[in-house]
Amino acid sequence: MNKLPGLVLALLALAAGCTDPSGDIQLDFQVSEPIPTVVSVEGLVDLGEVDSAHVELRSQDDWKQIPVDLDANFGFEQVLLGQKPDTEYELRVTAESGGATLVSETASFKTGPIPPYLPHITTTAQDEALDPGGYIVTSVISFPSVVVILDGDGEPVWWYRAENEEVPITRARLSNDGRSMLILISDLVLHENNGDNGDQPFLRVRLDGSEVITTGVPGAHHDFVEHADGTVAFLAHDIRLVDDEHVRGDRILELTPDGDLVEVWSVWDNMDFYLDQPQSPGTGWTHANALDFDEDADEYTIGLRNFSLIHRIDRASGTVLWTLGSPGSDYQLPDGCTHLFRHQHQFEVRENSILVMDNYGAIDG
Repeated sequence: MNKLPGLVLALLALAAGCTDPSGDIQLDFQVSEPIPTVVSVEGLVDLGEVDSAHVELRSQDDWKQIPVDLDANFGFEQVLLGQKPDTEYELRVTAESGGATLVSETASFKTGPIPPYLPHITTTAQDEALDPGGYIVTSVISFPSVVVILDGDGEPVWWYRAENEEVPITRARLSNDGRSMLILISDLVLHENNGDNGDQPFLRVRLDGSEVITTGVPGAHHDFVEHADGTVAFLAHDIRLVDDEHVRGDRILELTPDGDLVEVWSVWDNMDFYLDQPQSPGTGWTHANALDFDEDADEYTIGLRNFSLIHRIDRASGTVLWTLGSPGSDYQLPDGCTHLFRHQHQFEVRENSILVMDNYGAIDG
């Protein structure tokens, strides 16, 4: 922990005409060692009455405010994300009390460098007047495989490297509580001939890199979604023996916060496998590759790449509510078309429409 000078920082009144309440802030901060663009701040605001408090941060621009949640004793812990590597920053804490805005003394720190295994990314602005803002969470399927958060300039501001350099990270999402990165590491080339649904590692990595919790999920691959209660649903292989041949289908598994595994749906309950319908090399029979969840409707949407179709599934019953694509589409295709899309990957449901990433491009007519 890097301790700020004197540890107890006097507060200065910024609001003209306001009385400066007596009080102070106890404040510590630490730059993460495994992810040196992340800074953890913790402290205690001793003012008696506090309306709100913020951690403030800047490099060369204006101060950026990050609200903090104070506990019953006016203490707080905050992880700061989004800092650029190899950059000097200033840090302070402000508190609002009775109409007065108070600010601590200013400390400084420098973030660490980007590790050499991260790919170099360049960005091109189509319109310089447009500031993309925001961040992108993605995984780089290479060896070693990494999760990275990119800022609007395409610069890495967070990363995590898989320990097993021979198995890729297939999906990463920020946790609902904003404290962790959820990561699925999956062997995409499980051999269907051995009938192995072996456990694949699912990681919950604290954003400051201080803790990694790993859970094995049988056959998990490609995609997952987290529910509001912490339940995580996975695409998972469902390998069965048909006439002495191991056939790799798919299912949806849920991992509850208590560690229980629950099967919600399996393709084997909805589609028939025929031996003259060969498995695709390396992808098996159905090859699900995308999963989404509608919390309000309590329904999943799943994409089966090898059949060029998307199912909507009722979570409670496992019933297929509708199918889009081919075969068995519940929606009429334009005249003369045999497929709306082929070998699709990701999709996004938008109210009464759906955006699909089509690996073959235009509608096949």
